[in-house]
Amino acid sequence: MNKHVFDTKNFKEWLRCEAESFQSTLKDYGKLNREEQLGFTVQDESFKVIVKGNRIKRFDERADVAEKRLVDFLNKYIEQNSNGKKNPIYTLAMSMIQRNEIGDLDYKSISKLYELEVEFNDSEYTEIMNLFRESNVVEGTVINFYFEEKDSMNNWKKIEPSFNRI
Repeated sequence: MNKHVFDTKNFKEWLRCEAESFQSTLKDYGKLNREEQLGFTVQDESFKVIVKGNRIKRFDERADVAEKRLVDFLNKYIEQNSNGKKNPIYTLAMSMIQRNEIGDLDYKSISKLYELEVEFNDSEYTEIMNLFRESNVVEGTVINFYFEEKDSMNNWKKIEPSFNRI
């Protein structure tokens, strides 16, 4: 392994441990906006470290059942409407269940389907959305670090390179 890669990985691990410790201190002193808050910023006059956390969400096998039920529901829905597959709600809902390159459903797209419950106003649709909600699981957490410093014009500028993917 390249010495620079090794040193960078060690630095990232050290930074992650320090960030977790600082976050724990912030929590102890009630300085987090909410208990599950993952991100925060530490700065002085000219340098800051931004810690951003994201929960990795995915859908379990129940989402496959919900997807099939949704497609069946939408097909019945278009049979009952005069404009069929040109119906904008049908088109929107079908586009939200497209899978990504690796075959997973997109959490944000499925979340938009929840908003259509009022539009459909149907108990079957609500049951399908509940099945999607139940199948949504948090798989883990990703913590990213960003560094910024003030330039000669007193503006914050990002410092590269980022090592978030290491």
